[in-house]
Amino acid sequence: MTGDLPGGVPLNNPAQWPLFICDFKFPFLGPHDDFYHGQIWRVSCGYGCGLHHHTTYPNAATHSIDLMRDDGTPSEDSWVLATARGVVIYSGGMNGYGWCVVMDHDHGHTGGGYKSIVAHLKSNPTQYVRVGEDLAQGTVLGKCGSSGGHWPAHIHFSIWQNNQSTPIDGISGDAHIVEGGRYCSGNSLVVPPHGF
Repeated sequence: MTGDLPGGVPLNNPAQWPLFICDFKFPFLGPHDDFYHGQIWRVSCGYGCGLHHHTTYPNAATHSIDLMRDDGTPSEDSWVLATARGVVIYSGGMNGYGWCVVMDHDHGHTGGGYKSIVAHLKSNPTQYVRVGEDLAQGTVLGKCGSSGGHWPAHIHFSIWQNNQSTPIDGISGDAHIVEGGRYCSGNSLVVPPHGF
């Protein structure tokens, strides 16, 4: 892949790869310069929530969270965005997760071992992003849905470090992530490689 990422981020620019949790943004649209005018999402199921046990990835759920809109707008059909620059390593359907995208936010550049997953998307994310694509933070991965089970539309989200879930306290500048907490994101929408 040559040239620039969507949004004009230069390829192979080490400054653009996340080094710490604070370099990640929530997987939904900002801006959060004014809390009451940006999108607001609530953690509907927090760390250690019983819904997050996953037999295929037993170490990947401890610090997972579920997010639902809490600003008077339905969660379903809201854009789900890349949390940081990364390479898509999975895009499709997965048992228990429904339609999901897994990204590698290290890919040999930082040694940080970070990966992320956004799950329960509304439809097959390969219409937006595909395995091997190097994406900028904020790139659209799909729309919020309820695939993979019988539950209201929401985003299942976690960051893994060395294939184990890690606390996301510090993401988007929020010191503590708590169940029932309401959060904004500084993420900005970037058009995916294959358009909307």
